[in-house]
Amino acid sequence: MITTPRRKLGRTGLRGLVATAVVATIALAGAAATSARPHTAGTARRLAPGAGHTVVVDPATGVVGTTFTASGGGCDAGIVTYRIDGGSQNIPIAAQADGSWSVTIAFPSPRGLHQLTFACSDPSTSGAPTTIFGPGTLRFDYDPVTVTTAPSPEPPPSVAPSVPAPVPCGTSTVTTIPDCTPPAPAPPATPVPGHPLFTG
Repeated sequence: MITTPRRKLGRTGLRGLVATAVVATIALAGAAATSARPHTAGTARRLAPGAGHTVVVDPATGVVGTTFTASGGGCDAGIVTYRIDGGSQNIPIAAQADGSWSVTIAFPSPRGLHQLTFACSDPSTSGAPTTIFGPGTLRFDYDPVTVTTAPSPEPPPSVAPSVPAPVPCGTSTVTTIPDCTPPAPAPPATPVPGHPLFTG
């Protein structure tokens, strides 16, 4: 059997191993601190749908002409945009520093299901002297949500005003009936042949 003689580490080799271990420990600690650091505005962060960013709508059903509120979080100091049924982008929403935001939206027409998609982006500025905030680099997309536009309620059927029946004069116990209807005059008698008054 052939054996390989062991080499003893001198002071220089031992110091090198210790230094390497110290550098590796510092690198791991720095990586852990970076991953634990909260996200700040201006740093792009892309997350796929289903990553825990949801939008809440209340109420989820309404008729045309009424509104609902959509709200969400996780977009710290960013800009939120949304589209209805994949249409044009609506007015951007400025999220709060803690990432929360909300917007009031009118139920779209026609009646039925409608899908809303929301996205969180870094804020960008443009315009002078007025500063306009708009969406910049996309951070992530929220999970799509749906609302239902219900049929408008049917109007109540019209009811014709009731007209009181005429009250013949003299048929009430009330002495004076201002709206009573006088009885119609009796038709004239028809002469009968053979009657004493018959002259035909």
